[in-house]
Amino acid sequence: MLTFQDLLLVISGALGTLLLRTGAKITVKVHADTRPLAEYHCSDENARPGPGRLSQGCGMKVSDRKASNGYAWAHGSNQVGSSPREHTIYGPYTNDFGKPGYYKVTFRVRCCEDLPISNEPIVVLDVVRAPFSDEVGMALMGQRVIRARELTKVYKRFNVYCHYTGGGIYEYRCSVIATDHFKTTNTVLFDTIKIYRHFPLWDVF
Repeated sequence: MLTFQDLLLVISGALGTLLLRTGAKITVKVHADTRPLAEYHCSDENARPGPGRLSQGCGMKVSDRKASNGYAWAHGSNQVGSSPREHTIYGPYTNDFGKPGYYKVTFRVRCCEDLPISNEPIVVLDVVRAPFSDEVGMALMGQRVIRARELTKVYKRFNVYCHYTGGGIYEYRCSVIATDHFKTTNTVLFDTIKIYRHFPLWDVF
C-alpha cells in the first residue's frame, strides 16, 4: 500500500518529467524563433519574376540607414517593368518550408512619415501557394493587415502565420492600400522577409 510520502514522490517525479519535457520544447521553440530558414532583402532588384528572388511591382530602391543592409524598397506609384503588378513586393516562387508544420513569415516594415492614429488599413501582407506544374489558381495560407496606428518611423516586425502540409511553391506578397490620409510623402519602406519554424503554444504543453 502506497504511503502519503510515496504518493508525493510519484507525483513530484511525474511533474518533474513534465517540466523537463516542457522546458526542452520551449528551448527548441526559442531556438527556432531566432534562426530563420530563409531571408530575403526587399531591395534586391529582380527585373523578371523567377524562382529564388523577390520581385518588385512598383516603387524604387532607396538608401536607408535603418535597413539591415543599408537599402530598402520604397513603395511608389511608378511601375517596375512593362507589365503592371498589383503588389509592391512579390515572389520568390520557392519552397522554404521543408517539412509539414507551422511557420512564421516575418516582414520588416516602417513608414517615413507619421500617420494618423487610426485603424485604417495601409499595408496587406500575405503568404500564398502559387500555381505549380499543372495546378490552377492560388491558395491563401495566411494574411496580416497593417493599420495606420501600427506603422512608425522605426522598423517593426509583422508576422504572418501559416500551416504547411507539403509540396508546392510559395509567394510572400506586400501591397499598399491607397487611402485619403496616405499621401505620396508617407512612403512605406520594406526591409526584409524572413521565414521561421513556428511552434504554437498548444504544442509546448
